[in-house]
Amino acid sequence: MGIALGNVIWQDTSADLSILCAQADYDEKTDYLKAFGGQANRPLLITIMDGDSLFLTADTLIAFRPLAEAKQTDKVQKDAVLQDTAHQVPVQLDSLPTDSIRLDTVGPGFKQLAGAADSTATPASTATSDSSRILNAFRDVRILKSNLQAVCDSLSYSTVDSMFRLYKKPIIWSDTSQFNSDTVFIQLANDKIDQILLRSRALIVNSPDELFFNQIRGSNITAYLEESEVRKMDVVGTAQSIYYSLDDTGAYMGV
Repeated sequence: MGIALGNVIWQDTSADLSILCAQADYDEKTDYLKAFGGQANRPLLITIMDGDSLFLTADTLIAFRPLAEAKQTDKVQKDAVLQDTAHQVPVQLDSLPTDSIRLDTVGPGFKQLAGAADSTATPASTATSDSSRILNAFRDVRILKSNLQAVCDSLSYSTVDSMFRLYKKPIIWSDTSQFNSDTVFIQLANDKIDQILLRSRALIVNSPDELFFNQIRGSNITAYLEESEVRKMDVVGTAQSIYYSLDDTGAYMGV
């Protein structure tokens, strides 16, 4: 594990993102990064979404490649098994069933074979050819984009499914709408926001003029977006709505 201090700039060209911070802990074997500090004592992530810059800050940012970390963990476990096997206690021959084989210790030939097999797997453990990456942000997470703002306590994003997961009192503002629920998922498609999924105690408030506020509530809501605007919604469970209709001239009806 290496540590970088000062004006640290870390870049992942495959995911087109950069992290600016004051301290970065980095493990080259697993491509694991943990970022602290920076401007206002918070690390800053910058990436491009739909041709526009997206900025994300939090108290702590963590980025890693899941396959690299899993393979490295698997390698450590295999090494531990081989080490334990090399110190087996000899077993008395007469205590073994007739179809068993006695092994007093691991011979040199077996050690060489095990070492060769492990060395073959080593490049895969440290390789970064897999471009998938997971980003975790913790404490006071804030997202800023020209047509999207969001806050939450913690966040996770995976390039595998292109989904942001926002936890603990998340709020999203997009166009003239506000989205609230216990947990929010933001699904991307072709580098654009395709769906906003509100899970548990979902609420959407919309106001084109900040005079009257359309509201829709339900247990779960899925909002479908086109060009950053909500075009369709699916509301499941205890659905309620307040909607202010407009006439042909754009005036409110019945108010």
